[in-house]
Amino acid sequence: MPNKKGADVAIGSKSNIVALHKPISTKVDAAIGSKSTNQSFRTFTYAELAIASNNFKDKEYSPTLMDFICKGWVDERTYAPTIKGVGLAMYVTKMEIPTQKELFCVYEVISGITLDRYLYGESCTSLSWVARLKIAIGAAEGLAYFHKRKQPAYSQFKTNLILVYKDFNARLSDFAFVTHTFQLDAYCYAAPEFFCHQVDTFDGLHPLWLPENGFSIKSEIYAFGVVLLEILTGLEVYDRRRPLGKQNLVEWALPLLGDGVNLSMIIDPRVQHIDFPPKEAFKFTQLISKCLQPKQDKRPSMEYIMQVLQHCYQNSVTLKSQTK
Repeated sequence: MPNKKGADVAIGSKSNIVALHKPISTKVDAAIGSKSTNQSFRTFTYAELAIASNNFKDKEYSPTLMDFICKGWVDERTYAPTIKGVGLAMYVTKMEIPTQKELFCVYEVISGITLDRYLYGESCTSLSWVARLKIAIGAAEGLAYFHKRKQPAYSQFKTNLILVYKDFNARLSDFAFVTHTFQLDAYCYAAPEFFCHQVDTFDGLHPLWLPENGFSIKSEIYAFGVVLLEILTGLEVYDRRRPLGKQNLVEWALPLLGDGVNLSMIIDPRVQHIDFPPKEAFKFTQLISKCLQPKQDKRPSMEYIMQVLQHCYQNSVTLKSQTK
């Protein structure tokens, strides 16, 4: 299976890089990072990005975005622009956000397999409970990087934007912020507030128009909750081949998340009876329920989500080591 190239946007990673069109300081911003790491982030000027990407002429096709994306090269130690094929490969994408002017996201090119292929696609590798938590944490850290800057990372966040690589570490990939419509293949990830703006005409056949105030961080929290539900169940968000009542994953599973007795009904059979601790799995389901709250102000922050996931992960690892 061909590997997919993607983005390193985990908090504290050396290649978390954001560039503005206006010439700005090229010094490392040591204030950006997480409490768990002392690593920091590099800021580029527009001129540096132009040099690194051959004036934005070097491009590669992205199957996820269904569009071409700029590619550049920088020195692995200093991140100074280099020539094509020399140093660290990176992607450069323009973030079309109304409140920003010429904001670019720059990230390292790596190889991996997208999460959707692991869960219900072509990959023959079954993800353990601990691996699923680790992947969820990596994705949450990437989203938190943007949320700390008061902006969502995507307008259409879903499982094929999470790249899984060595040792089940996860990073985000293919950044594209669309400010007008919501693609049809992602409407099942859409929060209730999107449908409120369709004037009761949404039929699943036409794109969703974004609310007037744009895509929000809380809307992305909802989409992340849907992704967590896919991680828990191993099921695609929508599959018409499933029995009636189960085709839409959120509609079927959401009422079952509030009671631990229902865990055996919804958790992926591939992790049952192997290494999953019911207590931690139920905490995971409770977190999903909070993310999928109909009202935006009832949904948790990404900081809270990361804390819960880290707690579940640490406890699960401890319990796994004790049973060996």
